[in-house]
Amino acid sequence: MQKRMQTSIPLIAASFIVFFIALLVTRSDPACFPLALIPILLGATLLGIRGGMASALIAIAVVSLMITKEQGLPWPSRYIPHMIMGFLVYVLSGLFAGLWSTTERRRAEAERKRQELAETLQEVSAVLSSSLELKEVLDLILEQLGKVVDYDSACLMLLFDDAPSELSPSGRSFKVAACRGFPEIERMLGLSFPLAEDALGRHILETKRPLVLADAQKDERYLRAEGMEYVRAWMGIPLMVKGEVIGLLTVDNGQPGAYNEETARLALAFANQAVTAIENARLYEEAQARLREFSALTEVGEALNRALSLEEILDIVLREAMKLVGREEGSIILLDPRTNTLRIVANYGLPSEVVEAFNSRPVYAHEGTFGIVMKTGEMLEIPDARSDPRVLHEAGGVPRQLTNVPLRTGEEIIGLIALDALPPDDRARRLLMALGDLAAVAIQRARLFEEEKRRAAQLALINEIGEKAASILDLDRLMLEVVRSIQESFNYYNVALFLMDEERRGVVMQAVAGGFEHMVPGAYRQSLDEGIIGFVARTGNSWLANDVSKDPYYVKGFLEEVLTRSELCVPIKLGDEVVGALDVQSIRLNDFDQGDVVAMEAVADRLAIAIQNTRLYEEARSRAERLAVVNRIARAVGAT
Repeated sequence: MQKRMQTSIPLIAASFIVFFIALLVTRSDPACFPLALIPILLGATLLGIRGGMASALIAIAVVSLMITKEQGLPWPSRYIPHMIMGFLVYVLSGLFAGLWSTTERRRAEAERKRQELAETLQEVSAVLSSSLELKEVLDLILEQLGKVVDYDSACLMLLFDDAPSELSPSGRSFKVAACRGFPEIERMLGLSFPLAEDALGRHILETKRPLVLADAQKDERYLRAEGMEYVRAWMGIPLMVKGEVIGLLTVDNGQPGAYNEETARLALAFANQAVTAIENARLYEEAQARLREFSALTEVGEALNRALSLEEILDIVLREAMKLVGREEGSIILLDPRTNTLRIVANYGLPSEVVEAFNSRPVYAHEGTFGIVMKTGEMLEIPDARSDPRVLHEAGGVPRQLTNVPLRTGEEIIGLIALDALPPDDRARRLLMALGDLAAVAIQRARLFEEEKRRAAQLALINEIGEKAASILDLDRLMLEVVRSIQESFNYYNVALFLMDEERRGVVMQAVAGGFEHMVPGAYRQSLDEGIIGFVARTGNSWLANDVSKDPYYVKGFLEEVLTRSELCVPIKLGDEVVGALDVQSIRLNDFDQGDVVAMEAVADRLAIAIQNTRLYEEARSRAERLAVVNRIARAVGAT
């Protein structure tokens, strides 16, 4: 404005000089009065309303003085109409020309500012587009903001939806992602402002409009913090994508009233440009994260495919799951469909007494948080496990936090991963669910493989026993070979073979391998009216007890049998006659199934045939020996 006045006043003054000379030459002839419009219009055009009105008053004064000088007072009547008309024209010309000039100047100024803003925003856009790293983009936004709005400090916050907590019941909060100009930037980064406490942030989120405070220190809604006393003028600008607020740009100034609606409008235009860069960086970061997730899952999948046993698979899955929550405590719990119970099959960091308490309780698939996960197939997070009524407290120790991840194969839930911590973010949640699905498929595959291997071993055992039965005619040796083969093939705790003692209504152990093999054959006898073995020998029916502590027929035959947890006993029959029993014991619960029953019954059938063959062989040999004695006696008698 000062510069414009310096260049305009000489021009206006020159035009007045010309007008003054014209009046002198013509002796104030009214015909010269219109020449005063030149300096008036120049003043209005160059200096606006004030310049136009000042020039009109000067023109009136010059005309009045010149007429008075030439004609004296009072003025001649012939001048009066010309002077009134001229003065009116001077004033109106100065006024309207000034109005027009001011309006045009403001329009041009606004256009210039729009152009400058557009150029600035274009430049900002180019700068922000130079990077796709979210942190770098956020820092660039605050750096470029100074080109649009003067500020002392500024902060860029993003809106997060976290798990509800005592401080944030809704779970929603603004978190500082980048800041500039603050005394302690490191302390500011990562600060969280729950919406329940942040009235200004909540207002902007609800209205989706900028908010300006002329003096933040006088506004009760402003969250005061140590070191922030310098903040006076404050603006909060929403960052919006598709009509939804995703963040907040706050701008601080130490001068009260430094910001107004115009600066808010400029800041909003900048924010709209910046949010595009933020969203692009977010999409890029998300794509990179998904790529990393895919790579990580691919590596885990390959490791699971290379695993040679179920134990190795469980170990890989549990280690990867614990990495995702940053804790080294967790377990894998699988469902036993035969009993509808859950069992810890692998764990890290859990006390042995906790595992023992869980596995011996037993825990059914519908109980506690396990039941929720087994029913819904969805991951369940418990922020405060010790006070949550859904958590099962009777099955061992309870951690402070708990996450249960389902193991899904199609529509079937075969178990879960239990972790003593919560996933830190959505990425960890996605990976845990994907890991659970991968693990379930690998576990099922390993189980099927183990089952096929077990069945193949059972078939091989049946064939082996058939061959031994055909080649070994010594019954005691055959029975010992059979129990050893069964025990070694399946690593059972103990395998024993009993034969009937009809006279004493009992069975006698004739061969044993495993935990009780120190016992002498024939030393242990069991009544037909006692225990699982007695029941099988008495009824001729097989019996499976996958938890001997709950079995009505089970009795401990001797002290060492305290280790037995499950037992399978099948009769050895010749036709309808029970000649003995084959008993298999395990130190693991639920260690047998119907496939084992069928396999042991097949072994028992071959044993029965072998027993019959050895008996027939013994009878034939005994008969041959008797005939040989008779023949010798007959020859001796004939010789005499």
